Amino acid sequence: MKRALFGIVFAGGIALTVYGFWEGVPERDLADAVHRGDRAAVQKLLAWRPGLAGAKVYPQGMEPWRTGRFRGPADVEWRGRYLIHDIVGMGGDPAMLELLAASGAELDVRLEGRTLLHEAARGGNVESAAWLLDHGADIEARNDCADPCAERGRTALHDAISSGRRDVLEFLLARGAAPGAADADGRTALHLASSLGSVDDAWVLCRYGAEGAVKDAQGRAAPDVAADAAGEAGYGPGAMADWLKPGGACDTLAARRRASGLAVDEDEARVVFAAFRCARGVAEACTPPR
Repeated sequence: MKRALFGIVFAGGIALTVYGFWEGVPERDLADAVHRGDRAAVQKLLAWRPGLAGAKVYPQGMEPWRTGRFRGPADVEWRGRYLIHDIVGMGGDPAMLELLAASGAELDVRLEGRTLLHEAARGGNVESAAWLLDHGADIEARNDCADPCAERGRTALHDAISSGRRDVLEFLLARGAAPGAADADGRTALHLASSLGSVDDAWVLCRYGAEGAVKDAQGRAAPDVAADAAGEAGYGPGAMADWLKPGGACDTLAARRRASGLAVDEDEARVVFAAFRCARGVAEACTPPR
């Protein structure tokens, strides 16, 4: 009797182990297919089990013996990351995003307060940002991370500054992002660009009407923040503060933006930028283009 009972328990344990391995395979296989860009494999797996589109990504791995499904919920260490976050962060293949969305992946999921559009912007990914906006993403959605959180209230435009990718910044502005949107501490994208000493990003923001006089919660305008920023390569020390000074080049572009209601034409803005550089002693900028 004892042997029979032991055999049943042992067989049950083996069966549970085999089931655990089997159950973890679909999620792991889908993640592997996504990471290697195998659209056909992703499509096949989602056709078999559409619910995999909402797969969670665990720091420990996808398998149940790692995620804790057979060890108790207290051992699970999930931090809010879904497989769709991986796709957006890896370059945002629109076809892959389309496959997951068609199988029911939620597009309003957040990771540490950030929307998928925030993730695309901070990853410097124009393609995924475009796909998300075309599928209803809110370009003015705010980061709702819990206090204290330095990123609370930021929009995707703020995160585009952090990415260091000017093409993402320009894309979001062209799609209607508000250049003067402020985070929970009153900081605009221009404040962030100023703190980083990024004159090129500030040039883009000013073309779209960003105001250098806007003050944050500490009462600091972008020129005040710029005073503490390191000089950007090619422009010399103090370039950002010079660019943002009252009545300076940024104000010139912002005024033209207000007057026309449209972003300042890039060629026209480059003329203003060249004049700014020429005044700072960059000889090549003083030569009119042929």
